[in-house]
Amino acid sequence: MLGKVLHSYSFPSSHAVNNFAVATFFYKLYPKLKWFLFITASLVALSRPYIGVHYPSDILAGAIIGVIIGLIFAHFINLIIKKTEKNKF
Repeated sequence: MLGKVLHSYSFPSSHAVNNFAVATFFYKLYPKLKWFLFITASLVALSRPYIGVHYPSDILAGAIIGVIIGLIFAHFINLIIKKTEKNKF
């Protein structure tokens, strides 16, 4: 354990949720950055059990939730972009 022992719930890992949501969101907008985004998110997520603050299941659940959130937000942004492009003169 590298960090302070926390007495709170760790499921799911918010670090994994946040990083995978951002990686998925930007991947949908900028597909060429796929490898950089997902490698970075994976390294951050894998650091959590390494330092002893999460179980692997926390990371897996966080990654799945993050990908779903990223897809939802990317979908809404694409709808907004299409709607604004359609209304241009």
